[in-house]
Amino acid sequence: MKCTVLFGSPRKQGNTAAALSFLVSELENLGAVCRVYDLYEENPAPCLGCKCCQDTDGFGCVQDDGLESVYTDIM
Repeated sequence: MKCTVLFGSPRKQGNTAAALSFLVSELENLGAVCRVYDLYEENPAPCLGCKCCQDTDGFGCVQDDGLESVYTDIM
């Protein structure tokens, strides 16, 4: 099983990070392969509402914000 985890907290050592670390370690103990994305490091751009992503198969966002790998992992 593959898991894509989106970490969205600005506190890298906070409660959410601690809970996420426990979750990921348990999933890996069960045989899952986890990829954790820190969204504060990825710096996603807000949606423009242009709907270009709905007009294509696969990745179709017109913004070049570096999140193509995140979208690919989710798909």
